[in-house]
Amino acid sequence: MKKMKKIMLLAGQTFASKPTPLILTSVLSSCIGVTLYDKKAKIGGMIHLLLAKPYIETETEPAKYASTGLPNLLKTMYEKGASSENIKANIAGGALTGTIKEHDMAFDVGSHTLDAVYEILKNENIDIETAETGGTLLYKISLDLLSGETAINPAHYDKKNQNQVNFKQDKLHIKNSLNNIKPIPQIVLKIFRIINENNYDFDDITKEVKKDQVVSAKVLQLCNTSFFSNSKKIDSISHALLILGEDTLVKSIILTYIKVFYNQSIKCYSLSKGGLYHHTLGTAIIAEKIAEMTNENPFSAYAAGLLHDIGMLVLDQSLPDGFNILYNDINKDNQGLLKIETNLFGLNHCTAGYMLARKWDLPDTICDVILNHHNPEKTWLPTKLTYIVNIADIIMSQFYAGMNLDYLYTNRLKSNLILLGLQNLSFEELVDTVTLNISKELL
Repeated sequence: MKKMKKIMLLAGQTFASKPTPLILTSVLSSCIGVTLYDKKAKIGGMIHLLLAKPYIETETEPAKYASTGLPNLLKTMYEKGASSENIKANIAGGALTGTIKEHDMAFDVGSHTLDAVYEILKNENIDIETAETGGTLLYKISLDLLSGETAINPAHYDKKNQNQVNFKQDKLHIKNSLNNIKPIPQIVLKIFRIINENNYDFDDITKEVKKDQVVSAKVLQLCNTSFFSNSKKIDSISHALLILGEDTLVKSIILTYIKVFYNQSIKCYSLSKGGLYHHTLGTAIIAEKIAEMTNENPFSAYAAGLLHDIGMLVLDQSLPDGFNILYNDINKDNQGLLKIETNLFGLNHCTAGYMLARKWDLPDTICDVILNHHNPEKTWLPTKLTYIVNIADIIMSQFYAGMNLDYLYTNRLKSNLILLGLQNLSFEELVDTVTLNISKELL
């Protein structure tokens, strides 16, 4: 029997179809996933909602919001022949990942999204079959577009490969595995260094890119995605500079290489294909926004966000294919990922990433972020960059589940926000500014 194809829907994505051999799935934390199925017309649909409504003035990505995305999905299904009296809904998500404490309630935006979903379904007279919402667990919701069946299960647990629980690795092996990591090209390392100094000669960068036709083509391809482009066709590096400006073009150059770097074999640190890259990209975008608010170097924050989890790539190389103990243990006995990694490898991804960063001679600021992004109070530098990436990492983990494995503890979030002068930060508004249209290019 032919294996069913699966599609992972990320935040702000939706899908509707007549019967087809396809399974739609989403991994949810604070987000809300909704499946809809008309058994009579055999038409199904699913949406992964980020927020209840827009918190900034924008006309892009209506599927991110319950207020616009869910009505649009229903409209599409009605146009295909479904009717409200025959549609059944299933809902999951709206969790507070980790142990709930008072400071975690700042992330309780899922309840607002859920309220909006209930109101829309009520107005459409659509019955709800199942709702697995709230709590502290990540949930995975799936819709089989052939059978119309919805499944809702905890996201992390997997019964496979439980016989591998005795797997152990030592630090020496991890050090040796650093040599197996495909290095980031020198031009990118150069860009990271000069960005850190906040003083660079853009002509030198473009000259290096133009020397490599393959790289130039990839950069132009990325420049022409909806993430960067303003609908005008960009056909040369010089044209990209004219249309996009220096800052945006430098980002596209970095992303071209970083994409290849993170597309090395990732077996265990992503809940979906390309998940680790999506997480780091989102963290970079949020970190850049926070840096702008705090008068830190936005480019340095962006670069550090892209590289903060490179240690996961190092450790991932040492795990056997299909190794699932990371998923199964992440919530076991309230264990964090760092503790699980230390038990398995003798060190965690922060230390492994720091070793790789020093080998590459990356700037001290980026090295510090890689080593201390889980514990920014341990930073040895006067810059607030590590605090910024820590907050960005927490926000990305809470709002964009399904991309990476870990969630960060939030017990020092309030004091860190005060330290940055961001005690009145609106998480909803900040998340709403993070555009992940580029995800279509990355998966």
